[in-house]
Amino acid sequence: MTTPTADRIRTLLGKAPVVDGHNDLPWTLRTRVRYDLDALDIGVDQTASGLHTDIPRLRRGGVGAQFWSVYVPSTLDGGAAVTATLEQIDAVRRIVQRYSDDLAMAYTADEVEAAWGRGRIASLLGMEGGHSIDCSLGTLRMMYALGVRYVTLTHFKNTPWADSATDEPGVGGLSAFGHEVVRECNRLGMMVDLSHVADSTMHAAIDTSTAPAFFSHSSARALCDHPRNVPDDVLARTGDTNGIVMVTFVPGFVNEECRVWIDALIAEEQRLAKTISDASPEYYEAQLAWVARNPRPPCGVGDVAEHIDYVRGVAGVDHIGLGGDFDGVISTPDGLEGVDGYPTLLGELAHRGWSDEDLAKLTWHNALRVLRDTEATAREAQRVRGPSQATFTELDARVAPVAVVVRTAASADVDLSALARFNLSDIAEALADHSYEHRWILDPASGELHFRSEYDDEQDLDEDVDPAWIAIDSIPSYIWYQDMVDFAEQVTDVNTARHLAIALDGKGAFRRFKNVVFSDPELGPAWNAFNGVRGKRRAVEWLLDNDLVDEATAYAYSDAHPDPDLP
Repeated sequence: MTTPTADRIRTLLGKAPVVDGHNDLPWTLRTRVRYDLDALDIGVDQTASGLHTDIPRLRRGGVGAQFWSVYVPSTLDGGAAVTATLEQIDAVRRIVQRYSDDLAMAYTADEVEAAWGRGRIASLLGMEGGHSIDCSLGTLRMMYALGVRYVTLTHFKNTPWADSATDEPGVGGLSAFGHEVVRECNRLGMMVDLSHVADSTMHAAIDTSTAPAFFSHSSARALCDHPRNVPDDVLARTGDTNGIVMVTFVPGFVNEECRVWIDALIAEEQRLAKTISDASPEYYEAQLAWVARNPRPPCGVGDVAEHIDYVRGVAGVDHIGLGGDFDGVISTPDGLEGVDGYPTLLGELAHRGWSDEDLAKLTWHNALRVLRDTEATAREAQRVRGPSQATFTELDARVAPVAVVVRTAASADVDLSALARFNLSDIAEALADHSYEHRWILDPASGELHFRSEYDDEQDLDEDVDPAWIAIDSIPSYIWYQDMVDFAEQVTDVNTARHLAIALDGKGAFRRFKNVVFSDPELGPAWNAFNGVRGKRRAVEWLLDNDLVDEATAYAYSDAHPDPDLP
């Protein structure tokens, strides 16, 4: 029996089918049957097997285009990650070839529309994790040549050049090479996927990218406080870039009870992975057994609809889509047990007052617009530059000039243990030669620090700032986090931390100080101070508004143009 709403949704999907931003069927086929398409034939309904995805249910769900994730775990790195990703791409191509009456590869927005016009479900590739390029822009370009149309900058762990939402801060967002990855994606026409990345990475990528912001499968942080979800300030910036957040159905990202549950599940998965390969049927069976013992808290279509409504309210109806993450999770919300659940979700939104025009934006038009805009960005970029010749070693892994943070305090001993890897004579020379009016001189023989002034032979410490710090340039993130954290943890004075906001330069070091040192809500605007020119200008305005520094000093340290109206 049909209902008026069901008929309405069926008609809608005939004109504007679902573009789904993320489906992990390829990895599930790898782990369960090693890509044996006879053992799990998705040409027939596979509900009984536990799969969320098969062609009959894609048809019933009104899916017109599917981004197949060519995910590999972040436990793989280097050549192993690249090889596994190529095998995933091969698997998708084999699936599309086997079921060519229903599926067709697509690489552009026009090809997506053409495939649907021929009655096929357009199949696109999304690469979930920057570890799949092994710190190589050449590999990134070859992945694009093989059909990959988005790259998620990180997965569960950091890459050497980008911070993940679910790992400790590493480079403060994006390293120099990370920014180059974003620029090369723009030149290629590959969408920069910000699902899975840290907030700092989201902002850094949006600052650098000339294409629309893109999230393949994330929900709203305000409704579920999981770091994988998108905070309000980034939702707003996504709208400003004409981008899209494709709301996901992962229970742990949908409500707080399920967030606690999924954290426990992930902990169990990490424990299992120590003794069982996460690419094995035994691992899958162990996951099922844990879920049987620890049932998921209540979660349903209404919870997902709340996120969709919320993202619409902040980012705008033109900047929202759907990214289910089917077959990427062991449990889905009630009513969304498989890819045939989209009409149920759309029916819920219709009952909430969504018009057919707005539902069509959600399902089809927004995603196609972002893909087209990314293609247009690439055409423009290719007019002015060729393939980047930059390398990770050149931009990130070189040994930088001596650049350290040294502690000086009249009331405490100076601990130089964290500087053991540096040549003290070089440090002393760097400090002595630096063009500050006042500076600290480090005696490499005794390890003592002496304050020197242009005008006075010696001067007492400012007793209002204890300990007092001075930052010379910035240190590379890999040196910072490994060697300087002991110093950072000694900073407890908020006023001192404010001075660091002025002194540290553009490599995200200030955010790393924030994460390991102090928490002061008044400093919030400066936490994003030094990634991108716009961020620098915001930092300058904040520093000046709070009378923390004079205008000339603020602009000199931030390297921002004094005219905030300039592009």
